[in-house]
Amino acid sequence: MVASSEQQQTGLLLLINRLSQKKQTLRRDNILPFAEIKLPFVARNYERLVQELVRGGLARGDAESFQMTPAGEARVNQVSSQYSLAAWFYNEYYQAAQNSPAHAEFCEHVYGMNLCQHGLADMAQIHLLMDELRIREGVTVLDFGCGDGRISEYISDQTQARVTGVDIADRAIELAQIRTQTKRQRLSYFWADMERGEGSFPAGKFDCICAIDSLFFMNSQKAVLRILLEHLSPGGKLGAFYLCPPDVDAERTPLAQACQELGVTFLVHDLTTKNTAHVRKKRQVLQELAPLFQAEGQMFLYKNRLADSEGLEHHHRYLYII
Repeated sequence: MVASSEQQQTGLLLLINRLSQKKQTLRRDNILPFAEIKLPFVARNYERLVQELVRGGLARGDAESFQMTPAGEARVNQVSSQYSLAAWFYNEYYQAAQNSPAHAEFCEHVYGMNLCQHGLADMAQIHLLMDELRIREGVTVLDFGCGDGRISEYISDQTQARVTGVDIADRAIELAQIRTQTKRQRLSYFWADMERGEGSFPAGKFDCICAIDSLFFMNSQKAVLRILLEHLSPGGKLGAFYLCPPDVDAERTPLAQACQELGVTFLVHDLTTKNTAHVRKKRQVLQELAPLFQAEGQMFLYKNRLADSEGLEHHHRYLYII
């Protein structure tokens, strides 16, 4: 997808907002590496985009280092209230992965099958989730944070269950709808931003809900969990893969606290040891495939997947069954 000049400027403002939240200065050596793994069209046009900010009175300085003016800060706040950096990134990611044999090979080696995975759930973990939730023919499933829907499609293909996917990335949902149009009797996809109350969140209740590496991204996990539980049929189960720092155990994560406050119980599978092996394998495979990514001109995917593994080797990984 080709981003317009307006979209490029919006993308830069979204990146500025995220860096400002992390108290990072607005310098080339902070913004450019971040743009390269999140919004590559911003990285490609960085010099011009900063110049436009300065000319428009939204920033002072130059591409090496700048500060936002009061008008610029107001514009950043306006843009960040209207758009989601996560949605923009995942649109870029899923679109790029459609045309990358190197990324497909990476997924096959690391996850066991190319389902365009971006999280940490390999095929063994997906099957564990399917077994725990007892997904089978006739069961209705909601896949929260489905991306381009390939995991949803795999679950449905394997079990004949009726799976509904929902995601914040509208282009990813479009890709899922196009790819699965001949399977509409058991697969459907919706775009929704739950935290902003936008889009079309699926109506009705579901026998099972999957949240594969999605809940820990939410600003209010309690609020989102409450909504998901409202869509869970009596006696149904919600399975959530979760990642957290090594100093936080399963009983003290924000998700566990949300469950306790909402009065729901949960069981936990500790997958931390497997997570360590997964992260190490991810880095090894990426190093081996680097020339293929380079030849394809897909260094955005390569750099993002590499960054995706940094600092996570000793994180805890859990599967919550709620």
